[in-house]
Amino acid sequence: MMTDFRPPTTQSPEVSLRRLGLGLFLVSIGKSSVQSAVAGVLVAAKLNFIAGKSDRISLVALIAVVSGIASLFAAVFSGNLSDRTRSRWGMRSPWIVGGGIVCTLALLAMAVAQSVFMLLVATSVVMMAFSAQLVATTAVIPDRVPGAQRGSLNAALGVGQLIGLALGLIISSPFIGNPGKGALCIAVVPTLAGLIFVMVAREQSNKDVPRLPADTAAVLKSLLPPIAALDFYWAVSARFFIVLGTAMLLSYQLYIVTDYLRQDQAGAAMTLSQSAVAYVAGAIIGGALGGPISDRFRRRKPLTYLSSFLIGASILLLLGWAEPWAMIGYKAVNGFGYGIYLAVHGALATEVLPNPKTRGKDLGFLTVANTLGGIFAPMLTAMAVRLGGYPSMFALAAFLCIGSALLIVPIRSVR
Repeated sequence: MMTDFRPPTTQSPEVSLRRLGLGLFLVSIGKSSVQSAVAGVLVAAKLNFIAGKSDRISLVALIAVVSGIASLFAAVFSGNLSDRTRSRWGMRSPWIVGGGIVCTLALLAMAVAQSVFMLLVATSVVMMAFSAQLVATTAVIPDRVPGAQRGSLNAALGVGQLIGLALGLIISSPFIGNPGKGALCIAVVPTLAGLIFVMVAREQSNKDVPRLPADTAAVLKSLLPPIAALDFYWAVSARFFIVLGTAMLLSYQLYIVTDYLRQDQAGAAMTLSQSAVAYVAGAIIGGALGGPISDRFRRRKPLTYLSSFLIGASILLLLGWAEPWAMIGYKAVNGFGYGIYLAVHGALATEVLPNPKTRGKDLGFLTVANTLGGIFAPMLTAMAVRLGGYPSMFALAAFLCIGSALLIVPIRSVR
């Protein structure tokens, strides 16, 4: 049966959808800008000072894998706990703010890290906090937004995320030579973003909402993946593969520019900043078009196919030309495609959730797909670069992104 775009079971009437969209947009920018700065520049730059050049690629992969595994568990547990949270601030806001505070503290630790182990621990805590914040933020949409408007609200969340990814590169690029100072400069951003969301898009108190069963058997059962939710798993699988493909480049952007494009530190900073601006422009246009068009025609799948192709095809620019302009062009087209994808696939994912009482936990498994993609991507990148250089990595990443669209085809409950 096709989705009927029914309204959610819980709403917050005192906050308009416009204010909610603004809150989602702002918190997403704050969260993603720091995540991009950490994963895209600061970890790699920090390793330039505390590790040998020959070990950098392997250590980036190690840190990404360990921090990814940590954030995977954080996604499932925090999503489950947010479903069970009862407070005067609602069930999602405490996790959005709390995740930001923990992230701030971890960034301070990252700034002073003098060993690979300390950098590994700090990065893992940062990613766990991001994961908790992301799950809670994503769950706000099915909690409070009618189905027919979720494309537009997911566009606000998705475009904010993509703008944040680009801003993170712009902000962190000048700190390639001093990554500790860079971590200090952005440390307050996650906490500030969480507080702004609470002020702009205030959530209703849910202190009077009946609590979910808290006995041991019920809690253990609530941690299990959804059952009899085939469409949900197709959507999660598609997200995994497209994140896997895009993340293969994300953690290695600095090395792509310096090692593959042969630019010095000043040139690398300039190219990363320019490509980030191109990414922002593409993301804004893609999200602004994709979400509303999807809502207008009540179709999610066609635009998901299109955006998956654009994301993969953009990577082929780097395969064909080892030039700075190719990096900028790749980011522009990639941002446009990903702006559409996050708006439309995000809406699709909320419409295949199997149980309205466990939205946070179930969306935690969608975050697991993001996390697993981030875990395996650096390993695939390291293997591909060692076997065939950067061109083989670009080809594999493009194949994964374009191929992910095939996993949307079997979904039956959403058009």
